[in-house]
Amino acid sequence: MITGTVSEAKTSQLRPDKSVREWIKSLQASTKPTDSQMQDKVRARHRVMMGAKYMEWPTDGPDKWVTEWQKLMDDCERWCPPLHQLWASDFNLVWGEVPGAQRLCDRLVEARSKDKLREWDINRASMELKQAWDQNIIRNGMRVAGRGRITKAAFAVEPRFDGIKASDDLIDKFEPKTAAANLRKRPATESRQKYSNKRTKLNPCWGCGGDHSPYRCTLIKGSNPRNFKVTEQQKKTFQEKMKDSNFAEKIRKIREAEEIRVELGKPKDD
Repeated sequence: MITGTVSEAKTSQLRPDKSVREWIKSLQASTKPTDSQMQDKVRARHRVMMGAKYMEWPTDGPDKWVTEWQKLMDDCERWCPPLHQLWASDFNLVWGEVPGAQRLCDRLVEARSKDKLREWDINRASMELKQAWDQNIIRNGMRVAGRGRITKAAFAVEPRFDGIKASDDLIDKFEPKTAAANLRKRPATESRQKYSNKRTKLNPCWGCGGDHSPYRCTLIKGSNPRNFKVTEQQKKTFQEKMKDSNFAEKIRKIREAEEIRVELGKPKDD
């Protein structure tokens, strides 16, 4: 019975002398928002979504933003056409400062200035934004060629004067016996390693949760040529995350970029 699923405040509309069809029409009329209410809701969503800009690419790419934006633009086209007409300028405000998306935004600005914006639409802008993200992933996965080798200067642990090793007496004289002095004598590699370990613990791999950089995660890259150890917990964590479509799509793109990087690194056949 419909009466069992209708709130007590609405049961007065279910008159016994009316048919079920008339009940449904009455309930729809009483619960449907007015045009003014819909316009207010859409304007509020537009203010929130267009009130935040990106300075860098989101971690998972622009797919989530694009989906929400397309829904908002559909509602704007129906309820607030003036807001829908501003889609290109709004798009530029959100993405105009993101490296990799700037060229797309510049083309939109150029199309507006030359009155050629009719050649563009929301779907095309969304598609090209996703393509810009894919290109960004591929470029980040490529190795840098032609860069000269950088050699770091190495300093002796023990102080020297005019090329002569200092005696213990001189060391005692010029180096105060404090905790700070002992810290200064600690090898730089040890300090860097502790700093690296601390950062890893604070920022574990987002793919499997392991204590390593995501750039070294064999589960993310889909290959393990050096036979790095992968725990069962890391495999379980990764498989659980792969159930999310956005995460799985990100992994697919990263692996494609990794394949391209490996292919570019191979020597050419004679």
